Amino acid sequence: MAIAIRGLDNGLRPTPSLLRNRPMLFADPDYPHVVLSFQYRGFRLELDQSTESGVPLYAVWATHDTGCAVAVPGVFSRSEAIYKAKRWVDRRLSSPRGADSGR
Repeated sequence: MAIAIRGLDNGLRPTPSLLRNRPMLFADPDYPHVVLSFQYRGFRLELDQSTESGVPLYAVWATHDTGCAVAVPGVFSRSEAIYKAKRWVDRRLSSPRGADSGR
């Protein structure tokens, strides 16, 4: 059963008319600024640094051969981000479903 959503084609991509009638949501996109990356237990961890109102924020992306995820969405310290990312990997590998666990 297909569900039709107004302004989207069957592949759930915006139709040209939807794009013409809507302003861009992100006038100034935030591109990743990876300041450190390293391997940890089969995952590639990438530390991203951004700034919000002059305060540095850190996030960590975890990449594995089956995909990637945000392991740490945002913290204020580089060392805390690395610590939490390693814990995130350890939890994924210790779960019954292994690295493919979606939790």
